Amino acid sequence: MKRGIIVLIIICAAILGMWITARVMHIIVFYRITSASNSPAITPGQMVTASSLKKPAINAFVCFKRRGMSYVSIFRCIAKPGDSVEIRYGDVYVNNRKLDEPYVWNEYRITKKQLESIKDDVSKYQYPVYDFDDSLRNITCSLADMKKYHFKLRRLTVPRFEADSGMLLSFTKSGYNQDNFGPVKVPQKSWFVLGDNRHNAYDSRYLGFVKENEIIATVMGK
Repeated sequence: MKRGIIVLIIICAAILGMWITARVMHIIVFYRITSASNSPAITPGQMVTASSLKKPAINAFVCFKRRGMSYVSIFRCIAKPGDSVEIRYGDVYVNNRKLDEPYVWNEYRITKKQLESIKDDVSKYQYPVYDFDDSLRNITCSLADMKKYHFKLRRLTVPRFEADSGMLLSFTKSGYNQDNFGPVKVPQKSWFVLGDNRHNAYDSRYLGFVKENEIIATVMGK
């Protein structure tokens, strides 16, 4: 009987040890999302699984931690080491090729009548909506959503050369902003990352390039 208990304790200890090792080495980690920076792909309250065994890749979401920060950030890899990145009026170009990103959220101007016609979806998908004036609203959603609703809305972007003081000093001095950025070349052993919610993401446009040694894990299944 005692031998059986001892064996059980050893097995439990081994399992616990492997679990702790997996956590410390980030072989398997879980994060509950608190930000809307990657909506609609990853939404607030959602739990994601990530692993250090999965390497960063284009379009993958990576988990990284900057020196001096107490939290882990998660964003989509847009460009790898050596790539050239530019954003022109909200459209992203990598090596002078425009990316096809119908899933990302951007801001559009919508009439109250149009908004009323999709009010159920606004509630269901949690599209952010803000007042503009008595008859118009600003809505954040994707190009794919606009096509689904057969809307032709005006996309809202920050004017070119209207520098964003919240960015890295070198980016601000260059007159960059969230919708007009670069071109910049991604350094070796670094990645350029963006949030899918483009007007609500503190990503590489603000943080700079993410170094490979800052990446903890890559999200599984995204």
